[in-house]
Amino acid sequence: MRCNACWRELEGRAITTTCGPEDANKILSCDGACPICDQVLSKSHMKPVDINPNDEWVNMAMAGISPQIRILNLTVMKSAYRSVAFYIGQRDLEMQVKMSKIVAQCRQKCEAMQEKFTEKLEQVYTAYQKMTKRCEMMEKEIESLSKDKQELQEKYAEKCRQKRKLDEMYDLARPREDMWPARQNSDCTFELNDTGNRAAKQSAVPIDTGNRGAHSTFGVGSGVGARDPSMTLRNLIITPIKRPQLSRSRPQLFT
Repeated sequence: MRCNACWRELEGRAITTTCGPEDANKILSCDGACPICDQVLSKSHMKPVDINPNDEWVNMAMAGISPQIRILNLTVMKSAYRSVAFYIGQRDLEMQVKMSKIVAQCRQKCEAMQEKFTEKLEQVYTAYQKMTKRCEMMEKEIESLSKDKQELQEKYAEKCRQKRKLDEMYDLARPREDMWPARQNSDCTFELNDTGNRAAKQSAVPIDTGNRGAHSTFGVGSGVGARDPSMTLRNLIITPIKRPQLSRSRPQLFT
């Protein structure tokens, strides 16, 4: 059994009351007043009990009471019922106290955990706000870089158009002599003279049919053209080809 006021284990003698508490020392020191509910208790409402009764107390507990009173009034049954009810009440009260202590401990733990979770949540929310601001700044920076890139592309395209126009104007402004060097002009003159000499020689020499006449006509034989075929081809493109004319005095080979 435990004291209902301080909930410590009772040892020796105690006092049971009709309101429930039991502790002989506290009740006697308070002049019969209950230390819990402050109710004034009379002697009929208090009974000193032995926490660990011996055999003599068991033998003398019901001594001096008539058996007829015991049977007719059911004294024994009432006494046993009251004893069991008091014990059950005490156990129930102890369980309530224990449950209240456990609930208080759980509440304290929950409050401590709630404080920790609240602090963590605040830290996470602060970090989230920082990251949100950083993302916004990065988005703005990306937009500005995209605009700068677009402007640079437009400027580059404009510079390319200006360069193309300048190239065209430069090509139009260049004189024709700069496009053909003087060496090529001298070569052309030489080839023209050479072609005239060949035509004169061919008028005196009989014309051979087949590939020999073609070689003599395009100037692929001996001379400058034979040494430089590319120069001969360029001269043929620039200067008109003079076909050799047959002499009137020579008889026609083909009739």
